[in-house]
Formats: sequence, structure tokens, C-alpha cells
Amino acid sequence: MNDKLRDKLTNLHIEVLTGNVDYSQYYTVRSCAEAMNVNMMTIRRKIDKGELPAKYNDIGEGKSQYLIPKEAVEVATITKEVIQVARPVGVSELMLSVSNAIHEGKRETNERLDRIEKLLLEQKKLAPQLSIWEKLRSLFG
Repeated sequence: MNDKLRDKLTNLHIEVLTGNVDYSQYYTVRSCAEAMNVNMMTIRRKIDKGELPAKYNDIGEGKSQYLIPKEAVEVATITKEVIQVARPVGVSELMLSVSNAIHEGKRETNERLDRIEKLLLEQKKLAPQLSIWEKLRSLFG
């Protein structure tokens, strides 16, 4: 292991494993990405930022790998987003906020669907004109 990598791992407080490792307790970067339904680079960035705990399995040049504890991945897949609040919020207020957000999302979705329907109707109206232009282009093309 080179000094640059050793410094990086030390700064990130990543333990270096050597010897026999119980792989049943860990995900590789690839299996972690699959479990979290993200790209492998996302996992590496999260490790590099200290957002996802990992250990480094030093098994030789070009074969070493990060190992992510399975319990960390289970917590990460449950906690998708944490929103900080400035004050305590009651259950009923939280339910109302979630309900309002859902209704707003539905309203925006319906507006988009209406816009798509209008565009499709406009496309149908313009289709005959387009075919005329195509015929003219083929004649003079």
C-alpha cells in the first residue's frame, strides 16, 4: 500500500483489514451499489466523503477493496433523506404536511398530463401539414 492511500485511509478513519475476513458481514462496492440501487461511483464517493463507513481489505496490489459493513447499508437504504426542522413538529402537523405535499405532487402531475394531451392533439393537427411538406420536399429535394 502506498503512502498516499495510507494517508487517505487514515484521514477517513478507515480500518485496514489483513488476513482472513468474514465476507458474510460485508458488501463489496459492487454489491453495496446493487443493494442501494445506485452506481458504484456513488458508493466510492460516499466512502470518500465519510458518509458511508467502510473498511479496506488489503489483499495485494490491484486486488484490494473496500468492504462496507452490511448493517451500515441496511441503515442507509432505510434512511433516504433526513430533513432538519427548526422546531418540534407534532404527528398531526407532520401528517398534514405530508398530505399537502402529496396533493401538490398530484396537482403538478395532472398539469403535466394535461399539457402532454394538448401537445399530442396539436401534433395530430399538424401531422397532415407535415406530410404535405414532406411530399413537396421529395418533389423538389
